[in-house]
Amino acid sequence: MSDHFALQCLGVALMNNDMDAEGAKTPVPTSCECDCDGALTMRILSLCAGGKPSCLLDIKFFDGESREFVLANCGSVAPYFADPDDSGAALKKNNIDASYIRGGRRGIHTNDSKAW
Repeated sequence: MSDHFALQCLGVALMNNDMDAEGAKTPVPTSCECDCDGALTMRILSLCAGGKPSCLLDIKFFDGESREFVLANCGSVAPYFADPDDSGAALKKNNIDASYIRGGRRGIHTNDSKAW
């Protein structure tokens, strides 16, 4: 049923972000899939980081030669992480892709992601 639509990942990513359509805001640490422990951990990390966005990620792939990681975990990653020094630029560096559950991309991705 989710094919060809933006999933709830968009709302989760924007709640975790420090900026939305109205400008700067306080991030609301939010996880998905009933991950209460993850949400609590994200809140603790956010408090430790002075109120900045936080996220939880799984290491999907690591290339030892180039020392690059591919990190995965749905849309709980705030657009902030595309450019932590400039929240406005960070929003512009993200794509919202249609969801294709049966394969390929889904959710929100940064423009400069080499994994895609």
